[in-house]
Formats: sequence, structure tokens, C-alpha cells
Amino acid sequence: MLSKILNEYQFTSELYKNIIENKYCFEIVDTLTKEKRKEKFTEAIQRVAYEVNKYDNSAFDEMQEKTIQYIQAKDFSPAGGIWRAAGNKTHKISYVNCTTQAPVKDSIEEIFAQSLTHWSRIASYGQGNGIDISGLRPRGAITQNCAKASTGAVSFLSIFDAAMQVIGAENRRGATKPDIWIYHPDAEEFITCKSDITKLTSQNVSVKVDTEFINAVIENKNILMNWERKENKIYIGSKLFDDNSPGPNLSVQREINAQILFHKIAFQAWKTGEPGIEFWDQSEKYSNSNYHPDKKYHIVSTNGCSEQKLDPFNTCVLASINFYNMPLLNENWQEWLKERVEFGVRFLDNVIIAEYQENRSPHPTQREKLKEMTRIGLGFTGLYDWFIKSKLRYGSEKSISVTEKIMKVFTETAYRTSIQLGKERGSFKEFKKEWFIKSPFIKRLCQLTSLELEDFTEMRHVCCLTVAPTGTLSMLVGVGGSGCEPAFAPYLERRERTLTGEYKSHLIFDNCVINELNRKKISLTKQNAEKLVEENEWIFAAWNKKPEKNIDPLDKLKLIATLYKYIDSGISVTYNLPENARKEDIWKIYLTAWQYGLKSVTVYRDKSREGVLKNLPTDNGENISKKLKKIIAVKRPNVLSCDIHNFKLNKKNWLILIGLLENDPYEVFCGYCDANSLPENFINSEIIKRKNKKYFLKFKNIKEINLKNLLQNKPSESAITRLVSLNLRHGVDIKYIVQQLEKTEGSVTHFASAINRVLKKYIKDGTKFTGEICPNCQKSNIIYQAGCMTCADCGWSRC
Repeated sequence: MLSKILNEYQFTSELYKNIIENKYCFEIVDTLTKEKRKEKFTEAIQRVAYEVNKYDNSAFDEMQEKTIQYIQAKDFSPAGGIWRAAGNKTHKISYVNCTTQAPVKDSIEEIFAQSLTHWSRIASYGQGNGIDISGLRPRGAITQNCAKASTGAVSFLSIFDAAMQVIGAENRRGATKPDIWIYHPDAEEFITCKSDITKLTSQNVSVKVDTEFINAVIENKNILMNWERKENKIYIGSKLFDDNSPGPNLSVQREINAQILFHKIAFQAWKTGEPGIEFWDQSEKYSNSNYHPDKKYHIVSTNGCSEQKLDPFNTCVLASINFYNMPLLNENWQEWLKERVEFGVRFLDNVIIAEYQENRSPHPTQREKLKEMTRIGLGFTGLYDWFIKSKLRYGSEKSISVTEKIMKVFTETAYRTSIQLGKERGSFKEFKKEWFIKSPFIKRLCQLTSLELEDFTEMRHVCCLTVAPTGTLSMLVGVGGSGCEPAFAPYLERRERTLTGEYKSHLIFDNCVINELNRKKISLTKQNAEKLVEENEWIFAAWNKKPEKNIDPLDKLKLIATLYKYIDSGISVTYNLPENARKEDIWKIYLTAWQYGLKSVTVYRDKSREGVLKNLPTDNGENISKKLKKIIAVKRPNVLSCDIHNFKLNKKNWLILIGLLENDPYEVFCGYCDANSLPENFINSEIIKRKNKKYFLKFKNIKEINLKNLLQNKPSESAITRLVSLNLRHGVDIKYIVQQLEKTEGSVTHFASAINRVLKKYIKDGTKFTGEICPNCQKSNIIYQAGCMTCADCGWSRC
């Protein structure tokens, strides 16, 4: 390793310095004092430069020097896995940032002995992971064990999440992303599985859709949701999903209007930012590996942030070039960019060699694919910051045409370097020109650049390029716009979690603001930053004089579509919307993204969930009205899905029907009825409201039942259900309704108690009750747990 003493690395802020040193610097023994100390970041740079390049016999000295030079200059940085693994002799840590594993097979043995084991092992090596769960049979499907019926594909997500919570302990973070096909009968449940943002916290979720589904949405047609095993093959919708799934023949299917599903996806994204959408047939079409004759090399899922579309157990190592440091277009930008791209491709190939030589793979198939189907992910960060430096508005026609010019050089240089490395070191093992040049991406690349199909005599990598989120990496190089994203705002509040679990707030300024204030020799304060925005409109043209959330997402889509023409794997990007955005806006973004040929899309509406990034409030709260707010009820759709609960009361059979709007209780019907009035199977029931204000209960393939004829009750009992429904429609929290029903006295006590028991099932565990005192310890820390009021301090339970 070089003994050269480097200048102290210049971090943008003390917070970023702490974050990066805690993540990437090792505990080492000081050569002089012989005592343990934290590695300096300059020492970490030297460590990475040596460890990654030590297997490069023909260019070791040059690569080591360039690695140090480019990282010190903030022109380039490897991703986190490389910083953590390089030279790590004491821990099993991979250089690889992300992988995917084979889709889950439909058996207990496969789920627990294979998928969950691989899932946990991969996370323990520090890799993010993705998996398709479409192969699991749907909820209610017949099983051959004591359960008799399956709990469904979505139920297993909590098991995988629990594994990540354990593996993620002690500074390890398990980042994962389950997918499901839209045609799976459990897709509706999957779409809403993260309605409670405190659950499944280690997972990002996405739904796979295709052109057939989008066309059904546009044409307002039904689709077949189908999971079928026939002759040991599983079909999802009409597609063959798994050609080797031993087991009895089984079929679960139903039809649903495509717009209903699409609306549900848009609503959940509006509400929580998830799920994302994967346009999977477009991903497959432009995946180079999908033209290999063996399907085991075809993509099956994505990594946790969706920038890598991968075949089972394949991997990607990541690094990014800092575009902010690139000279302007009237300077020597092409030479600057080519040098760093050539270096970046060779550097990442050296990482692959180090991963293989040091046997850091958590799975044998993953190690094999390092050679068989070699992938790297060279990307960039700071594009937005470079736009600001160039006085270009993010998403403008000019910025898009300039981006095209940059990406032509970026991608052609990367591919020419990979071709040259193939000649020098040998192509990836499965490379054959005949299948490789069939890829539409390669054909398009030859149309857009000076590359020709005849050039592909060798190829070191099946894919070379990606645009990753680069969160910590962007902190390291000091840019505000991570990857291809705009900056979140001219300044923002970043919350850092302390060792005690509390959050400490830091005011962080965008790098463009810092540079401009420094150039003007003005002190860095919030007030000066705001004044800068007012006086220098061009600097914030990318924000349209406002924070990033107000950039037109359709302009952003055009920019991303341009990038996709030159990126062979994928792009991690989020379309940020203001708090007042409508669900129709999200619908439009989805359809436009599909029309532009994007591979995936994720949206986030401001304040829809709490994160580490927060817009600063515009006032101190003094202007908040103290008047009682009138809440307008959400308009009832004509059709609501329905949960049915039956019970005995005063020797009569009673039914409680809970109408659900987006999985939340919206209305209640209750009464006693003849036990023979309903079918044995209550699955897929709906409550339909007709124009004459009559309500009907609908089951699949069974004639509608008029609720007035089905349910009988007294006027006083009917009044209770009407009032409960009124409260639900106007957004009153169920816990308050439950509290009031528990106080009911008189002749309707039993009736109210019965409704109360049912409503309690819809209160989320951990919900805190105000105004309640524990009779055991006299404290007020009363929460709702497992269907009952419980004291979180002493454990007393009302049940």
C-alpha cells in the first residue's frame, strides 16, 4: 500500500463527515502508539486503492494512483460495499452492493430451507436483495397440511422482514425488494401491504405490470387474476411463470377491472409512496442477458432500489462519476469524461476480480455468475448540480439535448472500454456475439453512437451502466442532486439518529448554494441562502424558483427517458409531488412513463410519510386555526369490498358487514338473519349501492341479496350502525368509536358490544389510547395490542 501522506479530505459538512467515517472507516491499530483508533478517511482511500487494484498485474501502479487522485478530487467514488469490503480481513463482507435471488418456490421446504436461508445469508454479507413472490399460492388456496388453506403469498413478507430486522442489527442493514405480478390473485393485498408504514420496514415493494395490463387500463377492460399449477408448471395470468414446480394441480382465479387495480396502486402510492411499478416486459426487452438461449440468465427481479434488473443470484458492483466536476461544454469536457469512464469500467472490473479471488460471495451460484454473466454498474451523480453550473433548468428542452450529448460519450466510452478489456482479459464466460447483438439495446446503441455491431468481437461485461441512488456517495463528493435526481431543496433539515434512538436535526445546504455563497464571500446562513435565491434566479432555475417537489414530473420523465436510451440496466429515480397532488396526477405519471418506454416508476407525495428529509415549515405554528374543522366525508364508490363477521347474540345468528374503502372500514351493517341465507364461502363479497339508495350484498356467481331483506334489527340498533358508519365516513379514528361504544348502557348494550368486538379487529397494534388510566399501575400508557387495551408499562390487559 502507498505510504504517501494525502491532504485532509474536505467534507461538505461535519454531519456528512461523521456519517461517512462511521460507515466506511475501519478500527485499526496505530503503527506508532500500538493502540486501536478509527481509520482516517484518507487512509480508507489508500486502502481501497490498494485492495481493489492489487490483482491488476498489468496496470496496478497506474490504477492505484488514479483511484486516489479521482477520489481525492471528488471526481469519482465507489459505492458503499467496496468501501466496507476492501481489505476487511475479519468480516464476511461482499464488495457487491446488490443481487436478486431465484423466485420463491411454492413449498414450505423451499420457502424456509432455500429462499429464507439465501435471503438471510445475502443480507449478512451486506448485499441488498430482490425476489419475486408470485410463485407462492394465493390466500385461501388448498394446502396439504393441517392448515387446509394457504395464508397467501403476502403473509410470508412478514417472515422475510423479521429476518432482515435480525440480520440488520448491529449496523447491518437489510435492504430488500419483493415483487409480485399484477395477475396474481393476491396482488390487491400486496398493493396495500405497506399501508401501515411501520410494518415491513426493511422492504420496498413493487408490482410487475406489462403492456397487456396497461392496454386493459386504457381500454377499461377486465383482466384475469390467475394462479394455476398444471402438470408441475405454474401459470400467473396466462403466462408460464415456473416450469418446474412439483405438486398437485391447483387453480385460483377471478376477473377484475384493470382500472380498479390501477387506481388502487395510484392511491397507495399517493398515500404512502409505495408500491412502485415495474414495466417488466420493457425491462426484459432491453436486457442484454435476455437474449442468451438459456433462461437461467434472464432477468427475474430487481435489487432494493430498482436500478439493477438481474438474473437469479447475479450481482452488481457500483461506482459513480461526479458530473458536477465535469468542465462546461465549451471546455474540454469530453476528454475529462472519457478518462474517468475508462478508469471507472476497469476499476469495477478489478472489484469483480477481487470479489472472486477473495471468495466473498454468500452463495456458490453468485460466485459462478461473476465469471459467467459479469455485470458492473458504472453511473454518475451530480447531474443536477452540473445543470446549475451550466445555467440550465432541470427538465428543459436544452437540458435534455445536452444530456443526450453527454450520455453518448459516457455510454460509448464504457462499451468500448469493456470491449477492450474483453480482448485483454477475456470476455465473460457465456458471451457469444450471435446472441449478444440481438439485444435491442445494443442495436439502438449502434444507431445512437459510432459503435457498430461488428465491434462486438469480445465483451467483458453483459451490462456496464446504471444510475443508483448514491445517497451517501453524494454526501462524500458534495453534490445536492443524487444520481440523476434534482436536489430536494436549496437547504433541508436532515435528521440523524443518535445512539440513544433520538433524532438530532442538522440544517444542510445544497452544494450549489455553498459554492455560490463562497464565491461571493458571503457567510453560509439560512437567511443568506434565501436572499441568494431571490437575487440569482438562474441558480434555482432547476427548481422553478421553488423546491424540487414543484419540478414538473412530466419534464422529469422526458429527461429520464433520454437517459434510459443509454443505460443498459436501470435507473433509480423518484417522481416527487407536492402535498396537494391528486391521485389522477399519479395515474398520468404512470401512463406517461410507460409511453416513454421507462422500465420502472416510483412516486412520492410530500408529507405522505415521515423520512429523514423534511421541508422546513413556512411558519412557526402561530397561525394555526383553533376552530373546529368540519370534515367532508369521502364519497362512497358504488361498490365496496366487504368483510363478513358472524356471531351468536341472544340465541340468534347475527351478521356484521364491514364495507371497506382502500382496506379501511367505511360503513357498518348489522342484523340477525337466517343461517341459510348466505353461501358457505364468504370470500370476495361486495356491498353495492344502487341509485335508489338500496344496498345489496354480492358474492361471486351468486345472485345479489338485498340487505334490507337479509338483516333484521330494532330501530335503536339500526341507529347505532348508522352513527358508527357516519363517524367512519368522516374519518373518525376507530379507537375513539370503540371507546364510546364501550360506555353504552341500557337495552342495546349487548348489540353495541358485538359491534365493538368486530371494530377492534381493525385497530392497528400499538395504537395509543388517550385519557385511559391503567387500573393496575395507574399510568396512562395504554395501547391497543392483539385486539385488546393493554398497558405498555405493567402488561395489564382488559381481555
